[in-house]
Amino acid sequence: HVPTIGKHEDIEAATLDDVHEFFKTWYVPNNATLSIVGDFDPDETKALVDKYFSTIPRGPQPEPILSAEARLDTEKVVREIEPKGTEEKVWIAWITPALYEEGDAELDIVSDLLAGGKDSRLYSRLVKETKLARSVEAYQYSARLHGQYIIEAVASSGHTTDELVAEIDSVLQELLESGPTADEIERAKVGWEVNFYQGLQSISTKANRLSSYNTMTGDPGYISTDLARYQGVTAEGAHSILKEWLPLDRR
Repeated sequence: HVPTIGKHEDIEAATLDDVHEFFKTWYVPNNATLSIVGDFDPDETKALVDKYFSTIPRGPQPEPILSAEARLDTEKVVREIEPKGTEEKVWIAWITPALYEEGDAELDIVSDLLAGGKDSRLYSRLVKETKLARSVEAYQYSARLHGQYIIEAVASSGHTTDELVAEIDSVLQELLESGPTADEIERAKVGWEVNFYQGLQSISTKANRLSSYNTMTGDPGYISTDLARYQGVTAEGAHSILKEWLPLDRR
């Protein structure tokens, strides 16, 4: 319930002993994943890993917090006025499933049909048709304890965030009532799969995926299971997840 990097007053109040204790608790070999990716000789590399890392002692096994109750029962509105700002922007956010949990993949797929291109529902309505917005984004931000589903929109000159929210609500209400079409879901799945494979062309992305899979699931070879989550998304399943996680009165 606080920013990941901490609050300023907490950082100011930290002592050197606090920092040492934190480091000794969490920055230990038994709490780390080392991913090596690229064109290398395995035997030579293992010898180098042993040389540089084997002397670092194990620490006590940390026990991370693996659950956190976070729920909004009513809508909450926060307004920030920046006197020097020249544009109005709105963020709409919901608490959603954590990374790899049921519903996480469906919300990724829904993001594409909502704002994944110029023919997506939100872009068509807000930017092309009504011209209320200069830009609009929608995405599932997946984290370990829970996720957030976020819609961002920048108002066109002469328009307000209240107008944006009203039009976004209209689009979402239609989607919540009728659900996405099978064609929308299939197009979104194809687009997501293309981006997934294109990302694997990067050495850094491969390393990050191996590390994430191992740290979050205990299986560095989780890629096939991860892919299957998205390939198995259906219009009916996505509709059910939308109704469960993105009600208009809890954001």
